[in-house]
Amino acid sequence: MKAGIRQSAAWLHSWGGLVLGWLCFAIFLTGTLAYYRPEISLWMRPELAQTNLFDPTALDHIADDLARTAQDAQMWQFNLPDDRHRTIRVFYTDAAGTYHSSLRDPGTGQILYPRDTEGGDFFYRFHFELMFAPTSGRIVSGICAMFMLVAIISGIITHRRFFRDFFTFRPASNPQRSWLDGHNILGVVGLPFHILIIYSGLATLMFLYMPWGAWVAYGGDRAAFFTEAYDSAPPNEPAGEQAEMVLLSDNLLRFQNSMADFTPGRLVINHPGDANATIQVFASETGGLSVRPGSILIDGVNGTELSRRFETSTVRESWNVIYGLHLGRFADPVFRFVLFVMGLGGTAMVGTGLILWSVKRQRNGAFGRGGRIVHVLNVATLAGLPLAVAVFFTANRLLPTDIAGRAGYEVTGFYLAVGAALAYAMFCPARRIWRDLFALIAGLFLMLPVFGGILGFQGGISDLSDADTVFLWMDISMLIAAGASGALAWRLHVKGNRASYR
Repeated sequence: MKAGIRQSAAWLHSWGGLVLGWLCFAIFLTGTLAYYRPEISLWMRPELAQTNLFDPTALDHIADDLARTAQDAQMWQFNLPDDRHRTIRVFYTDAAGTYHSSLRDPGTGQILYPRDTEGGDFFYRFHFELMFAPTSGRIVSGICAMFMLVAIISGIITHRRFFRDFFTFRPASNPQRSWLDGHNILGVVGLPFHILIIYSGLATLMFLYMPWGAWVAYGGDRAAFFTEAYDSAPPNEPAGEQAEMVLLSDNLLRFQNSMADFTPGRLVINHPGDANATIQVFASETGGLSVRPGSILIDGVNGTELSRRFETSTVRESWNVIYGLHLGRFADPVFRFVLFVMGLGGTAMVGTGLILWSVKRQRNGAFGRGGRIVHVLNVATLAGLPLAVAVFFTANRLLPTDIAGRAGYEVTGFYLAVGAALAYAMFCPARRIWRDLFALIAGLFLMLPVFGGILGFQGGISDLSDADTVFLWMDISMLIAAGASGALAWRLHVKGNRASYR
């Protein structure tokens, strides 16, 4: 009976991991890069390296500007700068429903015009929306997460020598044994992280997958549900009378001075310029596990404090903490690096599993047409996606800064790189594919710091002594990626591709 259970679990692990394994690899890789979303965004907008220090009076200048240019907006949102974000990010939606956003200098409130790029936001959104429309993309990524969770649980059942295998790695053995050992080690080392990150990812979108209970409990009033779930202030109606608003800077400083443990992170102004205007000051999310650590609601006209929203239900706080664990915004630099490494380990675990599937069937003489399809998709994913990341970064450095639709060209380059890897795998000799693609990846990553030095970007390798920390570490990361890809390409070249499958 036990053998039957393990055999069934092995079948489920193998095929469940394969069916959506390529999408899971993409989700893991881009999600791991998203741990450094602000740093990547800054590196891709080097013009923002010299912004001023935050001055609360900049908020008053922004409010005055929006009062002139966005009079019909029903809500303004200001995301304040912190240790990882150097600008004030402003969002609002006009009466026609058009979404507007801008980056503002934290010292003056003036609009900044860096190069047009998606930055790290592209990886963040791609990892849960993929290349689909937002809603359908999130549904697909949720299905992938479910398959991944099933694959992990079935993998635990399959390997009866689970922890013993952790200490076994035979790189000089036959390819199937080597890939299996590597896959086992990566799975065991990161097991708690893998379960946490997949489960928490599912939990963040639970109301998309299973909304019926919430709709029934709130009588179909979705707005009321999300208001309470996301700790927003109760909606109020505008008075229809214009009124002068209080200075945002004075109230921000008031709370900072009166509450030692309160660090503002975001301001939401409802009905700006109206007699019923309210200002909700949200605490920064970087100080703890919860993504919504509390807020203070004040009257937007006279500054009177209306309520404090720091107490919350156990259910809502549990969800906030699970969401916070998934995002990792609470992590200090050292722990964030640990999360990044664990994410890379999860990415490699999925990748080794995909290769192992092909290696095993090739040795058993059952490669066939299906095996060829898997091989092509493996190349497009395992080599194509790293190539796409390198192309995305390279396009950011080489495209003219004033070209219209620049961000779209960067994203198009990302997708074209994956398509090129797919085409190369379909029509070129299998022995050369992996070596050539990883050599190209190494070359692109190696040139990125050089481009920074030649083009005079902050933190280029031509001026490491004065480099900004973010830019310096990004350059170092590029060189490490180049070294790892180059070493793999060289190994494949010297050993005649014996490290992979033909």
